[in-house]
Amino acid sequence: MRHFNTITTGFQSSQCNYTFTPTRSLEEIAKEQKEIYGNNGLLLSFGWTKDRLLSGQKTQTRRDWSPNRLPLFQQYYTQKRVLRAIDKQMSYGGKQIGWIQLTEKPYYQAIADFPDGDQIKEGYPELSKEEFINKFFSKLEITTQLVVINFKFVSL
Repeated sequence: MRHFNTITTGFQSSQCNYTFTPTRSLEEIAKEQKEIYGNNGLLLSFGWTKDRLLSGQKTQTRRDWSPNRLPLFQQYYTQKRVLRAIDKQMSYGGKQIGWIQLTEKPYYQAIADFPDGDQIKEGYPELSKEEFINKFFSKLEITTQLVVINFKFVSL
């Protein structure tokens, strides 16, 4: 059995009452949240980058989402909830491959402001910043605001 990282922060809400302690694993928290929320929680699909995620190289992702998605992910960060990681979109037969713990509050960033070195966090150390942008965002304007999500991943 694979053990997960522990979370050391406290959180309470009207729907549930969590107390995270250093002895509670991400696996235990995920199980408890699944009992409360079922499969209704947020998820992230890694269809194009699943191999990088599973190898442990990927700890960041950028998404071109509508403005209403960012607050949902920010709320998950604030509440210390975990997300399901899936191998492809559910509408194409996606399956859960692990759990995601947000390590930083998600935020918007323009493609033009992509920091040097973030391609490594995205799981592509062999690409330059420009090569990474061309590979994944060539059809978008350089001013496009993307949601940046930093995370820890644990496979099932």
